[in-house]
Amino acid sequence: MDRRASAADLAERVITTLGLCEGAADAEGFDLVDWLRGALHGQRALVVLDNCEHVVDQVADLVGALLTADVVRVMVTTQEALGIPGETVFPLAPLTLPESVEDPEEAVGSSSAMRLFVERARAASPGFVLTGPNAAAVAAICRRLDGIPLAIELVAARVRALTPEEIAAGLDDRFALPTGPGRGRPTRQQTLRSMIDWSWELLTEDERTVLRRLAVNRDGCTLAGARAVCGDGASAAPGVVEALSRLVDRSLVARQGNRYRLLESVAAYCVERLEGSDELAESHRRFIAFHVGEAECADPLLRGARQHEALVSLDTETVNLRHALELAVRGQDADSALRLVGALAWYWRLRNRVSEARRSFEAALRVPGGSASARSVAEAWLAAFEGRVCHPVGAEPEVAGRLSWFTGACVYRGGDRETGRGLVGEALADARARGDRWLEAAALAERAGHRLDTGDVPGARGDAELSAAIFLDLADRWGRLRANITLARAAEAGPDHLGVTDVLEEDLRAAEELGLWADVVETLLRLGRLTAVAGERSRARSFHERALRVATERSYHRGMVEARAWLGRADGAPEPDGSPGSGVLPGLNR
Repeated sequence: MDRRASAADLAERVITTLGLCEGAADAEGFDLVDWLRGALHGQRALVVLDNCEHVVDQVADLVGALLTADVVRVMVTTQEALGIPGETVFPLAPLTLPESVEDPEEAVGSSSAMRLFVERARAASPGFVLTGPNAAAVAAICRRLDGIPLAIELVAARVRALTPEEIAAGLDDRFALPTGPGRGRPTRQQTLRSMIDWSWELLTEDERTVLRRLAVNRDGCTLAGARAVCGDGASAAPGVVEALSRLVDRSLVARQGNRYRLLESVAAYCVERLEGSDELAESHRRFIAFHVGEAECADPLLRGARQHEALVSLDTETVNLRHALELAVRGQDADSALRLVGALAWYWRLRNRVSEARRSFEAALRVPGGSASARSVAEAWLAAFEGRVCHPVGAEPEVAGRLSWFTGACVYRGGDRETGRGLVGEALADARARGDRWLEAAALAERAGHRLDTGDVPGARGDAELSAAIFLDLADRWGRLRANITLARAAEAGPDHLGVTDVLEEDLRAAEELGLWADVVETLLRLGRLTAVAGERSRARSFHERALRVATERSYHRGMVEARAWLGRADGAPEPDGSPGSGVLPGLNR
């Protein structure tokens, strides 16, 4: 039915389909919708209207009239709801995707997407068999096509010419990938491109603008992100929200929690549309600016009561943050690149992503220009992550003080203990002079470890206890764990280890909740050592086994080595001093 059809045209089609033409002949000159409603009045009838997304308004008028005809029911298939009284919406989700392909038969049984692929592949090529080697490729195809039945059917038909592995590799340029013959299907269902073209042509210009701009996001976005990238300024925000809502109604944008996402094929199509428009550079600029701002807002929250909230937010935006840095570097936007990596430095430390931090700072610093102070700070962060000393020039006092402490911790761990102690001492004095309680607590925790390494157990315990108290007052759970680890080391030499064990187990739960996996491993190792000192060998083994499991899952090499070493000595041989993990931040110099 042509999209310019009226409700009367639709009524005429229904009249013809139901074989009511003879009675309708007398209705010439009258309202066909009204006549059809009268003809169906009192009859038990189910009227099915299929593929109505291009005539939604007209269908809504017709259905609204028919529903007054007593027992008549209407079933409509369309990309968006009609929005009329009495309507019940049954959203059709994509087919289920495979969770594992270790057993191909089980994967097919649990995944309707893989089942459809296999059925259509066998229809096109009767000899097709799902095997261990090709099951992973078939699963990848189904996932990357988002479980959309028509897309899977079109691609599965190509197994006559291509292997599943070749098809999966070709999905990077999915619209150039040949699909199966489309004979017998409407034009809009013959290729992946025509399938999305059909939906695109039904959109208003505002909807198209929002949809193609959304494609700059690599991993969905929040409403704030959509407003920032898709609008033409603050005044356009209501228009963006309205267009976004209609796109969700049309199933072109998926709402998952508080994020809006494009299906992968829709995203690929919209990237082409965006690249073919004159909006690309401006969309990139807004995307970068939004994520630089988000990172800078989240950074201070990583130190205090909102630590978990900030970590979750940055975790969720990780893919987009990486893309923002990539775009800034590619676009030679030095200021944005340097601001972004500077804002993410402490996040990368908390997540133990030292390699990513180094790569990111190096990439940002390769871009010429930018603020001299931002460049100097970035150089200092990179040096610290590499275990070198580089004093920032022109940095704000707060940033300079924290860099001094962080660099001191890193070089101390790298073996230059004198320089490390000096930098930490400078940071502590600076923190007390400026009233920076977080930095004071961090420097005290570090100095406590240094003192313990020289045998000054009372001094170490005093620093660690004061550090833990400040961090507790600031509600910084990472910081409290950091201080308590040193208290645990000190307790190994005294009778109070049982009390510290209880504290560390509480801190362990906090580290697990925060997802600080390197710190989880370090805490488990320390708990293992404490319980071993107490003669609880079975409990000590349990802690070390958990540490090994988590370290292996998170690729934390140092933790794996230490846990395996202890377990290898689990026959009761005495353990060496645990100096590798003493007095420093875990995972800094990997």
